[in-house]
Amino acid sequence: MAHSGRADGEPGDIARLLARDEDAWRALHEREFQVLYRFARGMGADEHLAEDCASEAFIRLLRELPKRRLDTERSIRAWLLVVCRNYLRDQFRRSHGAPAPLDAAHAASESVEIDPHTRLALESALAPLPETQREVLVMRFMLGMTTQQVAHASGRGVKAVESLQHRALAALRRSSVLRKEDR
Repeated sequence: MAHSGRADGEPGDIARLLARDEDAWRALHEREFQVLYRFARGMGADEHLAEDCASEAFIRLLRELPKRRLDTERSIRAWLLVVCRNYLRDQFRRSHGAPAPLDAAHAASESVEIDPHTRLALESALAPLPETQREVLVMRFMLGMTTQQVAHASGRGVKAVESLQHRALAALRRSSVLRKEDR
């Protein structure tokens, strides 16, 4: 998503969203729903929870947009991702559990073909990562966001994101699950 200051590249799209224009909301939904869904799946949500999470983010945006200073594509996506992350945390807390044994690799394989052995290895390797590190990897490599976009969306500085990414990748490299010689 380019940083154009508009919801989908046309002048006045934020105003159209505020006016509850159906076409503007449909375009936003088409652009962002899959991003939120893949993020939720990458964070360990099953298919149903991921759909609920993405839907809830849009419901909250509809209600909150007039009260917030969300005036760019970037600020809308960041806000949606934060709502999605917080919704997932609440749901995982309510269910007294952690995320599902990581569906991140499965979610990634929905858009990229990954063989079953690699998917299982990724699930095993990503599951023990702290939530903050997993979140950064999901945004960077599953959603294709830049380090700066991840920083904005997660409310962290660029250096903090780089550090989390570095530690997560180092942990993955150390993981015997991903070493070919251990297969």
